Amino acid sequence: MKLKPRGVIVPMLTPLLTSGKPDIGALNSHIDYLVEGGVYGLFPLGTAGEFALLSKEDRLKIIKATVDRVGGKLPVYAGVSDPSTDNAVDYAKAAKDFGAEAVVATAPYYFRTDEEGLYNHFTAIANEADIPLIVYNIPSWTYQPVPVSVAEKLAEQELIIGMKYTTNDLHSFQKYIRALSSKMSMLIGADSLFYSALELGADGGVLGGANVAPKIFTEIYNAYVRGNKEASMNAQKKILPLVDVMELGSFPSSLKEAMRLIGRPLGGVRRPLTPLSEVDSRKVAEALKLVGLI
Repeated sequence: MKLKPRGVIVPMLTPLLTSGKPDIGALNSHIDYLVEGGVYGLFPLGTAGEFALLSKEDRLKIIKATVDRVGGKLPVYAGVSDPSTDNAVDYAKAAKDFGAEAVVATAPYYFRTDEEGLYNHFTAIANEADIPLIVYNIPSWTYQPVPVSVAEKLAEQELIIGMKYTTNDLHSFQKYIRALSSKMSMLIGADSLFYSALELGADGGVLGGANVAPKIFTEIYNAYVRGNKEASMNAQKKILPLVDVMELGSFPSSLKEAMRLIGRPLGGVRRPLTPLSEVDSRKVAEALKLVGLI
């Protein structure tokens, strides 16, 4: 049966030691916290995971440790993004060998390409690694959107199983939903719009705030699919104070500060990112109090 990503998928924070190397013990504890929170899948090495700041060795270590810890309880969607198609393919092959259910890749960044280049990039990852692929459309970070026309061509291949679209533009998201929802899973990447995206027909969300509050985000989804839209909307409203402070400082420093404040520290961010200022830290603490997490 074809894998269909759905529900709350967590773009996992990467726990770091003071040396800047991955903290596998803290990673295992964080995975347990997310599994207990009822999430539907784990996505190591997304934007929240600081993937672009990690060495190849560290990235592979995180993917393997995640798959090993989950032990088949949840699907693992391993991040393999890289501006080089060959590097992304190598990461995807390793993820498959480790036992990941699928991989996730952004458009190439730094160097721009055309629609043919985008199509070839994603097709090579899926076909050469022989593993299902989720396309990660995040133009605000890659400065290169994945057009609907490219996504439609990719959707014709059985190895392309979904798209995570990080956008605050619901009109744009709706265009992708109309074109693609019958062919692949559509996942919103904006925490504040999760409920609205479900109303438009999204299959789920890849939501950074779920690192901190997995149970609240899963309630948005679970209540919605049960038909209790009021409870779903109330859960969405409840989490908004946290969402409002997520972009403070150098992302994902606010999320890591939130984890520290709820008593589940994951270390700092990797340089050149910087920790939150005291002023912003207090704002995060105030938000967590409003949400009821501290």
